[in-house]
Amino acid sequence: MTKEKSILYLVIFEAYEELCAQISSRNYVVHNEASMQMQMGVILNDIGRKYVSSPNKLDIILEYEFHNPNLKTVKSSTGNARIDIFLSLATNGKKCTAAIEMKYFSKNPNAHTTDNRFEVLMDIENLEFYQNNGIADLNFFILYTDDDRYTTDNGKKIKLGNNGNPVSGMISYQYKKANQIIHLNGQYLSNWDTLDKKHYFLLTEI
Repeated sequence: MTKEKSILYLVIFEAYEELCAQISSRNYVVHNEASMQMQMGVILNDIGRKYVSSPNKLDIILEYEFHNPNLKTVKSSTGNARIDIFLSLATNGKKCTAAIEMKYFSKNPNAHTTDNRFEVLMDIENLEFYQNNGIADLNFFILYTDDDRYTTDNGKKIKLGNNGNPVSGMISYQYKKANQIIHLNGQYLSNWDTLDKKHYFLLTEI
């Protein structure tokens, strides 16, 4: 692993742990996915300053947009895509990039939890796509919820890799009135970090 990759790993994993701690302690209150992205961006910037100093440079971009009509996915059928958080570390003429997709699902008895589950897999498919097409060197998915229904796959139509059974391969689902098919090349297990028995965090590396 290159020095640049090692630094980005450290920054991202430490930032994830800090995000979990701040949300579970109620120092940060998550209202929606955008507020969680903003909080993660602030933490990434603070931690990044511990490891990156001039003339090296760490860029952190929220809602990073790229357009390539030849790069199409189920989530971005036109080739237009927005990555929740995009990091770029430049050191001594070398560069390493990372993409982070995030989801927040609040506890709501009326929530479309199956649609939400499929959106998780869509994000993971996109991250695989970024990795395979050289868009980001490192790719991570982060989920926070206070709803423990996402932590089990028992009786669920869309699996998330809970209960020791990895999710992989082709998944077909009627999403927003249209049949959607995604294909995951990797095998993914959901290893949840549970804090205070009411905060559930998931970090998945692609």
